[in-house]
Amino acid sequence: MLRRYIENLLAPADILLDGDRLWDIKINNERVFLRVLRGGILALGESYMDGDWDCDRPDILVERILKHNFTKQFSLVPNSLQKAIRWLAQRYYNRLQQIADPTTRDRLLAETHYDKGNDLFEWMLGRLMLYTCAYFKDTDDLEEAQEAKCRLSCEKLALQPGMKCLDIGGGYGELARYAAEKHGIEVVMITISKEQAQYARELCKGLAVDVRLMSYKELKDSDERFDAVWSIGMFEAVPLEDYALFIHIVYQVLNELCPFLLHTIERDAWASKEPNPWIDKYIFPGGYAPSEPDIESFTRQGFCRISNDRWPGAYYDRTLMAWAGNCAEHKAELIEKYGFMFYRMWRLYLLASAGSFRAERMRVHQHLFRRGMTVVQENSNVSDGA
Repeated sequence: MLRRYIENLLAPADILLDGDRLWDIKINNERVFLRVLRGGILALGESYMDGDWDCDRPDILVERILKHNFTKQFSLVPNSLQKAIRWLAQRYYNRLQQIADPTTRDRLLAETHYDKGNDLFEWMLGRLMLYTCAYFKDTDDLEEAQEAKCRLSCEKLALQPGMKCLDIGGGYGELARYAAEKHGIEVVMITISKEQAQYARELCKGLAVDVRLMSYKELKDSDERFDAVWSIGMFEAVPLEDYALFIHIVYQVLNELCPFLLHTIERDAWASKEPNPWIDKYIFPGGYAPSEPDIESFTRQGFCRISNDRWPGAYYDRTLMAWAGNCAEHKAELIEKYGFMFYRMWRLYLLASAGSFRAERMRVHQHLFRRGMTVVQENSNVSDGA
């Protein structure tokens, strides 16, 4: 009975149970049906990690599910009251934790994701340790596309020798290294990840790059000022309730009329603000993808938006598929160090994310702002990034 219900649910997307196509679902344990009906999206991900079901191409599966817009029907048993109670309890628990220790959330994110081990990201990302969407305008090669992103970002910021710049959430230091080496600038790079800070310090040795293990929140009372600020792929880790603080800090540390580049994943304004529960638990605790109205907060707090370039969803799709391919090449090493369940979790994360971008549920924007200007010129069309 449960199997038949799931079959009927998937039929509009032409997804079969135990079919032989790349996107069909292979059932390994019949308990998966009850698990998913009871636990929704979270149970769907956890049952994959446990091996209850398989799929050759989860990216195609997720693309089909999203395009047919029936993900909500995977959460039937938990009623609205139960969901509200859980949401409120978790929200206020997190709030109390942050009041007691403002670094709690940052530490959880670092420990859950970025501090898994540099070898994981070296196997996944390749030589250029850039953990954000690559710029595939004129190339099919991941490394060339990542270099193109660095070049484009620096051009937008109009970096000049002698400038002092701030990189918020600089990852493994590749953009800071590129900017300091190619443009002769001084960079202060901040990250909440011990592993990233250690890697970045080694990468940028001998350059004018100061890598600091700290949160952007610690800049609140800083006297430092910068000629340019950028945040590439970090803003998604800022909870909505902290947007005003983030914007205030960027405004505070940025010199008058100087640029701020924000590179971020965005969702549709009508899409639910609730995070994917599986992603929230296992991948990015507390993550939040902003919408266009959220981004407009910058223009209400002293910034002028000069440009808004929307990158094709295919760019992140190709980036994620390249990362998944790299992980597949290092499958044996990943399983040996992290275990088979972790490998399945990470594979699902990368491929499901690729399917989400392919279905145009998520997209990447690069917003260029200036501090304290009065004339607004905005381009919000789909762009190749130029």
